[in-house]
Amino acid sequence: MFKFALLALLFISTVLFGQTGLTVKKEKFTKAYTNPKNASEKFLDFHLEYPVFSGTGAAANTAKFLNAQVAEIVFEKESSPEALFDKSVKEHKELYAEGEGMGMQWMLEKILDYNKLTEEVGTFTHSGSQYSGGAHGGAWVNYFNYDLKNNKLLLLKDVMNSNFLPALTKEGEKIFRKLKGLKPNQSLEGDYWFTDNKFHLNENYLFTKKGITFYYNQYEITCYACGTTELVIPWKSIKSLINKNGPLKSFSK
Repeated sequence: MFKFALLALLFISTVLFGQTGLTVKKEKFTKAYTNPKNASEKFLDFHLEYPVFSGTGAAANTAKFLNAQVAEIVFEKESSPEALFDKSVKEHKELYAEGEGMGMQWMLEKILDYNKLTEEVGTFTHSGSQYSGGAHGGAWVNYFNYDLKNNKLLLLKDVMNSNFLPALTKEGEKIFRKLKGLKPNQSLEGDYWFTDNKFHLNENYLFTKKGITFYYNQYEITCYACGTTELVIPWKSIKSLINKNGPLKSFSK
C-alpha cells in the first residue's frame, strides 16, 4: 500500500459579467501529487478551468442547465473537480503498484470557455491535453452550442433550412481543399480517412460571429503527425441555408 504525499494548490479566479440575469464566473482548480520518497518527482499535474453560472428569474433555470453541462463535459460526470482528481490518482496508483507507472508523470489539463453569441445562443469551447503513458499524449478541442431560450443543445438542423446538408458540405469541401492545397477533383484516398473517400462535415462545430467553425481532432481524418484541421464556413457564403425564423436568423441578413 503506497502512501502518497499530496501537494495541492486550489485557487479560484473570478470574472463576472452579466447577460439578461445570467452571471458567469471562471474558476480554476490546480492540484498535484508527488512521490513520497522524492518530493521533486511529480506523479500527476492536474489543472481545470471552467465557468460557473448563476442567475435570477428565468435565468436561474438556464444557469442550472449550463452548470449541468459543465459537470458532464469537464468533470466527466464526477461530482466535483476533487472527485475527478481522486479518480486520476487512483488510476495512476493502480499502475504504479504494478510497477508500470514508475518514473511516469501524468498530466491532465481541461479548459472550458463560455461565449455569448446572441441573446438566445451561448457556446462552449472545450480544449485540453492529457498524458497517461504511451508514445505520446493527446489533445482535443470540442465545441458545444446551446439554445439559451429553451435550455437545450443547439444542432445544425435547428438553425438551418431543411435539406441544408448537401449545400453546406459542398461549401465545406471547397474550403477544405483550399486549406490542404488539393485540386477540385483530387482523390482524398490515402492521406485522409473519410468514409468511402468522400469529404464530410463532422459534428464538432461552433457557431461564431464569422460563421461555422468545424474542427477535426487528432486521428479523426488523418494521422497524428498530420495534425488537426480547422475550417470556417462564413455566414456570407451560406445565407440562403440559414433558417430566417431560427435562433441564428440575424446571420441570414
